[in-house]
Amino acid sequence: MIIVISLIALVLIIGLIYLARLDGHYEVIRDIEIGASKETIFPYIAVFQNWASWSPWLVLEPEAKQEYFGENGTVGSGYSWQGELVGAGKLTHEQVRENESVYCKLEFLKPFKNLCYTGLTLEEQGDKTKVSWTMNGKMSFFFRPMIKWMEPMIGMDYERGLKMLAQIVTDGKIIGNLKAKGVTQKDSFSFVGIRTEASFSQLSETMPRDFQKLIEFAQKSGIKYADSDFFSKYEKMDMLKGQFTYVAGMQVTEVPEVPGTDEGDEDIITGSTEPSKAYLVDYKGSYENIGNAWSLANYKSRKDGYKIARNKPSYEWYIKGPNSVNENGEDEAPENWHTEVLLAVK
Repeated sequence: MIIVISLIALVLIIGLIYLARLDGHYEVIRDIEIGASKETIFPYIAVFQNWASWSPWLVLEPEAKQEYFGENGTVGSGYSWQGELVGAGKLTHEQVRENESVYCKLEFLKPFKNLCYTGLTLEEQGDKTKVSWTMNGKMSFFFRPMIKWMEPMIGMDYERGLKMLAQIVTDGKIIGNLKAKGVTQKDSFSFVGIRTEASFSQLSETMPRDFQKLIEFAQKSGIKYADSDFFSKYEKMDMLKGQFTYVAGMQVTEVPEVPGTDEGDEDIITGSTEPSKAYLVDYKGSYENIGNAWSLANYKSRKDGYKIARNKPSYEWYIKGPNSVNENGEDEAPENWHTEVLLAVK
């Protein structure tokens, strides 16, 4: 018994030494260029009532309770929030420089307590404005192992928010509707596809290229397909490094016997998937905001008691997209594009 207690004590001591050596500080910085003046953008970052239209968290739970205090856009003003998905906290202006920047104290209350500081700055870039969003703080002692996830995860949230800020400023609206549908079972199916490794920033370039090449192969091979036969299968998603391995695919009933033999078809692969369990989020809108659907699937699946199956593929199924036409024979408008996001769970 003494040996067991000694071993446990040794493990605890080693763990405490490890935590003590971790730097508890973190910093997140993201920026975007918006085609508008500083004067046009400033009210969207200084008046907290306007944050609800572009917040990357409130878009996931717009029904979350929000309470505002103080005079709009002044030091001491702020708002608090409370929701099932987004937790609870408070944001307060500590510095406001008109048409230049805001600096805020951010207090997290649930699911855990933490204090950090966040700011937004505006900088003229010709006929555009560079908007920079920062966060810096220090994790409490026992939460320090989470720091390695803070920068990439908060960074992706900031990127989602800045995109929506740009849209609300320049277009007056954000294209994208979300609906969590819950857990579903996906049957196995056969496919033709192209496997690609790419960084997060490269996806907007590699995916259209892969699907165009896939369509050309299908047409050449006489493969019949519908708009809803296209999907992306995410085999690996390394959020820390921002690297993805995916298959741009097309569901088929009859697989070509010898794909990839013609010149230019070397990347074509075929295969069959395994039955899978996934959390489904229904998304309608342009692909620019599809990250909101992935975030909702992540938040909602955890809230409903499911764990992410990191060793299983997750999917995007494109029910309607850029290649779809409406009943009038016209290209389907981006606000009507329909995607099912399927996050693998267990």
